[in-house]
Amino acid sequence: PPSCPQSKDGMVTALRIFRPPAFATVSMRDGVPARITCPKRKQIDGEILWGAGPWRSSGDWWEREGWSRDEWDIAVQQESGIALYRLVRDLLSGRWFVEGTYD
Repeated sequence: PPSCPQSKDGMVTALRIFRPPAFATVSMRDGVPARITCPKRKQIDGEILWGAGPWRSSGDWWEREGWSRDEWDIAVQQESGIALYRLVRDLLSGRWFVEGTYD
């Protein structure tokens, strides 16, 4: 559709969501994610080359099971090239998850 964001070569970027999200271990440097390891998805392992965020979102704060999280878009070097991922930190539990990858 005309409303889809496209690059100059006509390619469209889409976020492919992992169900369920994959648990990750993240090391921080100066308040920014610097390294990631993801046991369930072995290819997600290495230095974070670039990151944008965090974008904070929350909901259901009036409920017992409310949620609050920070979201980052990150780039990780892999054997096949650079891969882009959506990284999420659950602010209530402190746990990190990889929510999806960009095509």
